[in-house]
Amino acid sequence: MGQASEGADRVEYSEQMEMRIDRLLAEAMGQPRLADEKFREAERLLAENKNKLNPLTIRFIQISLAQKRGRVSAGRWQADKTDNNSRLTGQKLLGEALAALTAFGEQAENVATALETQLGEEVSESEQWRQASSYIVRTEYAMAWTRYYLGLVSNDDRSKNAYLAKAREGFGHFTQGGIQNHPIIAECFLGLGMCYFEQARYQTVAELLEMTRPAMASWPSAPVPIALFKRITYLRIKALRELPSHLTVTQAAGQYFNLIPADKSLDAMELEILLWWAGSAAALID
Repeated sequence: MGQASEGADRVEYSEQMEMRIDRLLAEAMGQPRLADEKFREAERLLAENKNKLNPLTIRFIQISLAQKRGRVSAGRWQADKTDNNSRLTGQKLLGEALAALTAFGEQAENVATALETQLGEEVSESEQWRQASSYIVRTEYAMAWTRYYLGLVSNDDRSKNAYLAKAREGFGHFTQGGIQNHPIIAECFLGLGMCYFEQARYQTVAELLEMTRPAMASWPSAPVPIALFKRITYLRIKALRELPSHLTVTQAAGQYFNLIPADKSLDAMELEILLWWAGSAAALID
């Protein structure tokens, strides 16, 4: 009983520490200029607490750090296509992260299977089994994003399309049941749309992201953050402009701006949506 309690306590502590590190990684992704500083802080926090964390958590955090570093490098190359060093760094880190995620997913499955054999019908009461099962799902989610970014930094269209196809498959496992007002599923709709956009399938992007409207309409009661709706709206309108579809652009932009406070300061993405809205409205009048 004491060992079971100790294992549960370690799982709980591991989850709390992982949440702290996840926040740092999210800040790194949201503020690329501060990314290196945030990554170092996350590494320090992991090193200081390594002895208190369970092995699965330690390994997943290590892989997440590498993957996020790769994503930041890919983003830097996207912003400046002459920055080939960032592209090469992104390819290396993301490739290593994909291989590590594959191995980690197998490890988590082995842990879950062993606990199922050991505990039988009581396995659902095991914190360690629940954590291992959670990591199996989280690994699939992380692999989908890793493949998307590997597609962005690929050297040729064949590799790019292969990575994007596998990324779509991964995201599709989460989106097949609809939006369900869940932040992770909404992010997978966004990821799926981003894959299709990279392959110039703009009609598919528009139709896919149209499926997120019921969740957007229920904001702010919906658990999906408005920042995610903003990114979905931005991509949807970007695809609609490629078709082009001025009426649907004005409708999509209007739906978003009706959700946010009238006195909200607009960020760069929102200002671009506003300009697209004005341009499409003017085109409809002409």
